[in-house]
Amino acid sequence: MKKNNMDKLEKIIMKLRSDDGCPWDKELTLEKLGQLTVEEAYELLDAVEKKDTLKIVDELSDILTHLIFYFQIGDSLNQFSKDQIIDNAYQKLISRHPHVFDKSSKKKFNTAEEVEQNWSSLKGEKNKILENLKFNGPSGISAERMIKKMLEFEINLDEKNILDTETEYQVDLLFNIYFQMIQNGKSPEAELRMKLSSIREKLFDLEKKERTSFENLDRNKIKKILFPE
Repeated sequence: MKKNNMDKLEKIIMKLRSDDGCPWDKELTLEKLGQLTVEEAYELLDAVEKKDTLKIVDELSDILTHLIFYFQIGDSLNQFSKDQIIDNAYQKLISRHPHVFDKSSKKKFNTAEEVEQNWSSLKGEKNKILENLKFNGPSGISAERMIKKMLEFEINLDEKNILDTETEYQVDLLFNIYFQMIQNGKSPEAELRMKLSSIREKLFDLEKKERTSFENLDRNKIKKILFPE
């Protein structure tokens, strides 16, 4: 994209948010925009999974538009600016890739896994495992993040609780559970979010009670929180 095209897009959005612009765009808040961005992100994911190039371009253009709205709304509220966000992105990329940009660095990584481990170290994740499980995204993603972290510490389902079935059947079972919950007036998303929140709070309480960090907790005590009988 030519720079003047980006300028034109920014001017269009500025016009939409001006006094003689669009009432809907003028009333758009960061909170409302955030909800819409989540929807757009999922639409982009759907397009990527379907390998629909035209749809990918379409959804990316929506997300680009959202970014410009964020810039302008944040600037109008004196909360943040486009330059501040770009500078933050620049600093993050440089600091997270010392093996690429820091010629004096002795760190050399040969695999993507080694790079990810270095990122975790830079962010101090080992010292705040439970803090990093606080995630306000969709419950499915939150659950996946939590479960992957548990598996890293070899906290697994007991054999008696493992479904000895094919993946397709498990997906059907998951859909049926969702269907039944919604049919009974419950929200699977809300219920799972509450469940994950409850697990996190109980793990925090266990850390305080045992006066130790997550990685040093008794695995059986963690399992009792994850899989209450």
